[in-house]
Amino acid sequence: MHRAFALLGLLVAVCFASFTLAPFPGLSGLWGAYAASGALLPAATWSFFSRFFGREHELVRQTRAFWTLSVLGVGVYLVVDPLLPAAEAGGSAPDVLLGIATLAAFLATFQRLRREHERAETHVQRVRIRSLGALLLLATAITALEQLVRTLGPVGPAPGAGLLQRALSAQGSLPPMGALLGSLFIYVLHLVVQLYRLVDVNELLARLFVLLSGALLIVGTQGVFLGLAGDLRAHPLHGAFQLLLAALAFLAVQGPLTAALERIAGDLLNRPGRRLLLAMRDVDGGLPRAISLEQLSDQLLSPLVASGRVRLASLYLWDQGQGSYRLHQSRGSVTRPLLWAVGPSVFVDALRTAGGGLQRSPGQGEEGADLAAVRTLDAMDADLCLPFRSGALVLGWLNLKAELGSEGFSREERRQLRALVGRASVMLQNIHSFRAMEEQQRLAALGTMAAGLAHEIRNPLAGIKGAAQYLQSGADDVDPAELRDFLGVIVAETDRLANVVTQFLDYSRPYVIHAEELDPGALVRAVVELRAQGGLPPGVSLRAELSGPLPPLRADADKLRQVLLNLINNGIDASRGGGPVVVRARAVQIDRSGEEAAPQVELSVEDSGAGVPEAEAARLFTPFFTTKPHGTGLGLAISRRLIEAHGGELRLRSFGGPGACFQALLPVRPADHRAEEAVQGGESP
Repeated sequence: MHRAFALLGLLVAVCFASFTLAPFPGLSGLWGAYAASGALLPAATWSFFSRFFGREHELVRQTRAFWTLSVLGVGVYLVVDPLLPAAEAGGSAPDVLLGIATLAAFLATFQRLRREHERAETHVQRVRIRSLGALLLLATAITALEQLVRTLGPVGPAPGAGLLQRALSAQGSLPPMGALLGSLFIYVLHLVVQLYRLVDVNELLARLFVLLSGALLIVGTQGVFLGLAGDLRAHPLHGAFQLLLAALAFLAVQGPLTAALERIAGDLLNRPGRRLLLAMRDVDGGLPRAISLEQLSDQLLSPLVASGRVRLASLYLWDQGQGSYRLHQSRGSVTRPLLWAVGPSVFVDALRTAGGGLQRSPGQGEEGADLAAVRTLDAMDADLCLPFRSGALVLGWLNLKAELGSEGFSREERRQLRALVGRASVMLQNIHSFRAMEEQQRLAALGTMAAGLAHEIRNPLAGIKGAAQYLQSGADDVDPAELRDFLGVIVAETDRLANVVTQFLDYSRPYVIHAEELDPGALVRAVVELRAQGGLPPGVSLRAELSGPLPPLRADADKLRQVLLNLINNGIDASRGGGPVVVRARAVQIDRSGEEAAPQVELSVEDSGAGVPEAEAARLFTPFFTTKPHGTGLGLAISRRLIEAHGGELRLRSFGGPGACFQALLPVRPADHRAEEAVQGGESP
């Protein structure tokens, strides 16, 4: 097929080049080369289509007959035409006969393309074959019309005519639109050969619309200014100045005009590509706000699927613990189970070496025709795979499956998607760096906590040791009442020690969040009722206040219950002088730094205590910092980590006087999240 296309391209080049050079002095013999190469074009086009559609063995006899008749006709023309006297008006008889035969041959080639249209299996293939056939028919008709005008016109230029007049006389009264359409046809076939599929005609037509509209605007602008300039020969400097003004005027409006033309062309001729472009702009705008893998996944996948151009999008990321690339998230229509993990393999090697990613369609050059890679793409149900890179490392990849009826993504779409994934790779590296920094800070905090833990352990151990030594020294003379007291000290200090160790382990170990859909109002009422049944100090009351309808949360009910009980107990301890402890739940819209407001649910616990001094407020969530005589200082630290593991925030809102309010802000997750997800250390695996 490549050889057939090369021959077709060579004949087109010889045809147009000989027609262009023939008017030059001493090169009139090139008219024969022009006629011969043009007459062989139908046979070359027939051969290309036969090979492209896989019919070369089926049509071998017809192809040979086509070439034989074409070569024979060209040979007869080259022998007979020079022997006949030049016609005084119009073309010679051999010229006319060869032109008619060439036109008939092109019509036969068009019929061959029409039969392939009838045999096409999909609607998309039929549409694109129709577009290709329409372009071939239009180029043939316009070229035939130009040749007819040249044949009926004068034979040559007037005596003494210059080179420009000779060229215009050879061309005839019509501009060379046939050459333009023929070149466009060859360009389309070039894309067909390169992509091993019919070209995305919608995208091509949109580009042509923009180019032709821009060209017409240039012609119109120059025409206006040239009309104002009048006769350039009489005032050459003024004429040149008018041309300069025309160029400046067009350049000044070129950017906005091009954008407007691209928008119009996309809406009229390439709506799927236009929707994908707008979706990628949405992704670009939201990438800087992504500070976690969950946010990055949502920002990448959701807009692309919502565009309708992408039927399925999935994200695979490297999991250091598992030593493989694991399916992190997917959006769209999943028709079969996706491959959940990919280890270091031939596929990853192909992805690392492929400059533009991998595409399922065979014959994509650097975009991969490796059989193992194609099979992996099939297992992931992906048409296009674009890697996230950090130097030579592959951090993961984005898989995209095109809409139904599509043959994949066009070259321009792939180029823009590669650029988008490149920018997302930077954000992914930043997230990994941020996570590494958080882990370092957590380890440093654990080192600080170790000193606090040693202090907390030392006190109970000292009490246990003292009681045990007293009992040991008293032997059999110990009073039974004192024995019970000292044994009670040992048990109490042991319980205190166990509590310190348990809370320390709770804080230091990774959390596993089992998310499910829950009603935040029902959770608050249940926790308040549970705590009230355990008894309250004199003068202290506990109540729940719910504000309006609350959206459902995707969260771990046990973990949120633990946080609320801890905050309520702290509020009760702070309000022992008397007063209410109020637990509230309400829906809020949080707007930070001019960003779009995000829906959240606020769970707050407000007490009637003395408040929190400013000096203590800054250290309140620090492990082992406590204002209670027998507190461990881990309750608030654990509560904050549990809320952050849900993607939320726990903060103190002090009133500057009596009373304090702790607020837990939890994001309202989209409804299409998975029914259950495990979050370790505050992040999804």
